[in-house]
Amino acid sequence: MEAHTFDRLTRFLAGRLSRRAIPSVAVSAVALATGATTDARPRRAAAPSGDGVIDERRPCGPAARENRCKSDEDCCTFYCRKASSSQLVGRCRCIKPGKKCEKKQSCCGGAVCQNKVCTIVTPKCIPTIPATGTPEVNGSALAAAIAATPAGGTIVLGSGQYAADLSIQKDVTIQSCDDGGEVVVMNVTAYTGTSPSLQGRAFFVGVPPSFERSGKGLGPTLTLVGITVTRNVASGDGGGIFVGNGATLNMLGASVIRGAQNSADGAAMEVIGGILNIGCDRVANSTCTDSVLIGDPDPARTNRALNSDAAAIQVSGASTVVIRGNARLSGNIADGSGGAMYITGTSTV
Repeated sequence: MEAHTFDRLTRFLAGRLSRRAIPSVAVSAVALATGATTDARPRRAAAPSGDGVIDERRPCGPAARENRCKSDEDCCTFYCRKASSSQLVGRCRCIKPGKKCEKKQSCCGGAVCQNKVCTIVTPKCIPTIPATGTPEVNGSALAAAIAATPAGGTIVLGSGQYAADLSIQKDVTIQSCDDGGEVVVMNVTAYTGTSPSLQGRAFFVGVPPSFERSGKGLGPTLTLVGITVTRNVASGDGGGIFVGNGATLNMLGASVIRGAQNSADGAAMEVIGGILNIGCDRVANSTCTDSVLIGDPDPARTNRALNSDAAAIQVSGASTVVIRGNARLSGNIADGSGGAMYITGTSTV
């Protein structure tokens, strides 16, 4: 609008309206003259429901008028859905998972706009223990978590090193957070370099003093998922893990036992009257991807029984050992009998 035309219009309106009304009318006149539009409704943030997910029907507020729109810019979600292209007025909505989106648009169901598609994002693992301290501090935190966890509970470990002599006297699962790093558990002797003790294993599964229950499998069960047990030394059998009478050990996921050096039988593990399950059952689970490894092809990293039997697993008593899936015993070295496994008594494998 030319300046002289605008002046004439304001003088005309001044003669008919109060001074209070002139500014708003003038602004409206400018908007009409320049082709600009104004939105009287303040834009609101997308309103989540009680569970933190955006309300799909009324994302921009509880009132119907708050969700009326003519264009995407009218909506807090930046998405104005219309039944057809000829429809003038639509409704503000969020975009459903799997549908195309722009970066500023809001997705339904907790999804986010990634690569121009509303995508449900799997939450990152939150470990019970983040392993931010020294190995001994982390190990103490793990021991405390085992004591505090109810029977049948699960403890999730962040990647890092844990040094502790752990006693397992109830059913518990210890698993890796799978955050891209390795979860390494070792006994205190391995970490400090002190003289090995009789019961200084990383995991001692059973109930003292006799570690017995009224029948096999009725004792405590330890399940390890994606855990590496390494560098363990003990003066008694089973340098890394000892499974007592009636107890059960399940090794799943990408679990590894390596680097144990022991002067007694079973450098890596001793199973005496217990149950050992290695790997998942591919018959029951066709998607089984477990790759349990006991030992290591590298002689410097494998399990070794010094002047004794069974570098990997010593099996005695009426024990049962079941090996499934991609489980491997590799590179274990024993100065005595049974490099990988030595079986005595009435045990079955």
